[in-house]
Amino acid sequence: MRYADVISHEVVSGVHKFLIKIPNLNPKPGQFISIIFPNEMEIPLSVADYRNDILEIYVASERIAKRISGHVIIKGPLGREISLVGKVRAIVYGSYFYHILYPLREAKRRGLDVKVYCINCETQEFEKTDNLEQGDTILVSVPLELISKFNLPKDSLVHVSWVKMNCMLGVCGVCEIKGHLACVEGPVMRLSEVVDRG
Repeated sequence: MRYADVISHEVVSGVHKFLIKIPNLNPKPGQFISIIFPNEMEIPLSVADYRNDILEIYVASERIAKRISGHVIIKGPLGREISLVGKVRAIVYGSYFYHILYPLREAKRRGLDVKVYCINCETQEFEKTDNLEQGDTILVSVPLELISKFNLPKDSLVHVSWVKMNCMLGVCGVCEIKGHLACVEGPVMRLSEVVDRG
């Protein structure tokens, strides 16, 4: 756990964007951080970007966003790194887009071919696609009930934003899904690990 300084806060498309100065965090694509409010709660948050010691995060909750100012306590990086190879395709829905923004940005920086199928969201940062052509890496960040609408390969990487996480260390078991702990094996997990396919 480390103290970090909040250096900016703005609202982007109804979601709170924070930039936080924290040297040597170095998260990998797919990992997350948590913000700790001592003796109250710990909130897991996706990494939207990390460059030049600046962490970018997005917070949908107005209540939580109001609590983030000045100095914050950050734990992380947490979770498992994901592999980004070949053609990277993403299916995103609304503000769920922010959950996989960092892996998409890292893939683009590495020179990979990145395209996004955006539902109820906008992006000018990535090329859009209207068809769900097969990719080598398929990232999905949508509500659980939408996953079955797509004919996804079982090795698709799904951000399990619907799973509650508590300790973030694989101890309490609250985030268990089909025998896997999302806080240490995720939060981006293979489709076959999180959803039964008939």
